[in-house]
Amino acid sequence: MGFADIYFERFKIYNSYFPDIPVSPDLKLTIVIPSYREFKLFRTLECLSKCEHDIVAEVIVVFNAKFGEDEQILEIHQVQAQKVPDFSTEKLKFIPIIEHNLPPKIAGAGLARKLGMDAALYRFNSIDYKDGIIVSLDADTLCDSNYIQAIYQEFEKHKKAPGATIVFEHPIEGDEFPPEIYQAIILYELYMRYYIQAQRFVHFPYAYHTVGSAFAVKAWAYANQGGMGLQQAGEDFYFLHKIIPLGNFFEIKSTKVYPSPRLSNRVVFGTGPAIRQIISKKMTDFDTYPLDLFLMLKDLFENVESYFARDPDISKFHPVLSEYLKNNYFHEALNQMRKNSSSPATFRKRFFAWFDAFRILKFLNFAIEQKKIPQQPVTQEARKLLKLLDVTPGFTARELLLTYRKLQNQ
Repeated sequence: MGFADIYFERFKIYNSYFPDIPVSPDLKLTIVIPSYREFKLFRTLECLSKCEHDIVAEVIVVFNAKFGEDEQILEIHQVQAQKVPDFSTEKLKFIPIIEHNLPPKIAGAGLARKLGMDAALYRFNSIDYKDGIIVSLDADTLCDSNYIQAIYQEFEKHKKAPGATIVFEHPIEGDEFPPEIYQAIILYELYMRYYIQAQRFVHFPYAYHTVGSAFAVKAWAYANQGGMGLQQAGEDFYFLHKIIPLGNFFEIKSTKVYPSPRLSNRVVFGTGPAIRQIISKKMTDFDTYPLDLFLMLKDLFENVESYFARDPDISKFHPVLSEYLKNNYFHEALNQMRKNSSSPATFRKRFFAWFDAFRILKFLNFAIEQKKIPQQPVTQEARKLLKLLDVTPGFTARELLLTYRKLQNQ
């Protein structure tokens, strides 16, 4: 019996993704990389092969394509897959997985990542090692030389943690891409960091970046929470917000990954499409949710435990938030939370299970779409937030981004 047997009885999709390759009883960590038409894959694999570590680890590369995909792409995958094992070292095994017949309706990054992570789970389950670490990386992402060792050591320090995010930084200068791509990624990464920092400022306890190339989970947590979803975009966001509320989630700051700022049209939202939008529209700034919307939530979140004893007077909140709460049966939800809570601390946990990251996003979109509150330039809103944090704001988008990186990596 393995710790994840029940998971595979309920959720396993494709047997072919579990290669018949011996598993070392000392395996501690597996890195999963989805790959679709990735011409710089080998640069990522070489980067991993040069990592310094003293633990046994694996890299699973999932070459994926939908049914009916262009034959030229399939041939590229076949050639690349044959070369993947060549990167193996004494303590790091590289394993290719190929699937070229994925259902078009669900083919994409989510399914590919799921298949690789399921394969990693299967291998940990075969040695009954529930504390195995499953790491998510992208095929266009580089890492520090201590990447593998640092992730393992951080989880050793956080024994009870179900998962962690890893510090990421997109390259914002260089010769690899045209200048407009670097300018675009500066705006988009600033947008990402402002969004998370604003949530932290208003006391949302689950404010973490959800970047597909920058997180890791324990095998037991992956199995217990039903594994990765099948979303064609945003799969990292949906998955991690099943893991984060388990508690003890943390950030790994002793190593970094460097995702590519390249253009992409494989997913409907995320970094690639955002870069394409910024460049195609020649944008000099990028719209985001106004800070005032987050400050409305601050009024709600900062006294959550007091709601265990009595309902707040929502008429005292901003009218937009008050209307949103009424529309979502807020008082009825509070009553249910109380019935299932034995203390203010338990109530707090149930409150943020209800007003979670999804509901924050829904509230923000409600304000924008239904109440016609306009979005604002991210540089403007990012400066406002820094002032509230008593941090001297920079003038340019680049200066602001560097300030937010320093702030979040401290």
